[in-house]
Amino acid sequence: PGDAVDGYITHLAGEKAVKADKLVSLFCALVVTVTPLVGALWPVDGDTVSAEGATLVLSVPYVDQGSGGDAQLEVRHGDRAAHGGDCLMQDVLVPLASPALLARVGPVAKAADLARLPLLRTPLEPWAPLFEAAGLAALEEPAQGPRLVDLGLVLEAAACAQGVAPGRPTLARVWLRSGGLVPLFGLSVPARTQYYIATASPQGAAAEFAAWLRQVCREAEYEAAELISRTG
Repeated sequence: PGDAVDGYITHLAGEKAVKADKLVSLFCALVVTVTPLVGALWPVDGDTVSAEGATLVLSVPYVDQGSGGDAQLEVRHGDRAAHGGDCLMQDVLVPLASPALLARVGPVAKAADLARLPLLRTPLEPWAPLFEAAGLAALEEPAQGPRLVDLGLVLEAAACAQGVAPGRPTLARVWLRSGGLVPLFGLSVPARTQYYIATASPQGAAAEFAAWLRQVCREAEYEAAELISRTG
């Protein structure tokens, strides 16, 4: 959907995106591979780390790329239990919708109402666990509408009232803060995949950055839980 794509690009380019002019004096030749949405939500600025004479380079790997290449630190999204690594966030999945969509479809009061709502589809976050939690285990994955292969686009499409998203509150904080998205029915299930540091025993600047990133992710988890408890 054009509006969702345009909005997502604006979001990545805006205040939450990593600014090139703020990447000076962070790390010397530190290359980090990371998925685009998570990279955009990091509050990277001149105060991140104090290493002198350094430059941080964020690199977005291709979807089918198996490793981080020359990266000193690799952040992946996937099955950490299968591949190993240091888990950054214990994410949950909740149904997220915009107030505009809810006004259009009429009142929703119980989890079973999920069956009559327009659902966004993405291979990255299947609906099955949420269907089961809602008592709708027999319901099939949505078969209509665009197939979104980026979690940021899924959230932006939901914020544009194009459907309900299976979303992670840690990644949706900017929309939850503004009221652009609200959680539905009090449903919450553990996410089947995690964001994790795939690099074993990072050293030097990479280790310093990894420690900072763990703290950022802990704060993201805390804020996301607070936002969901406030609006769920």
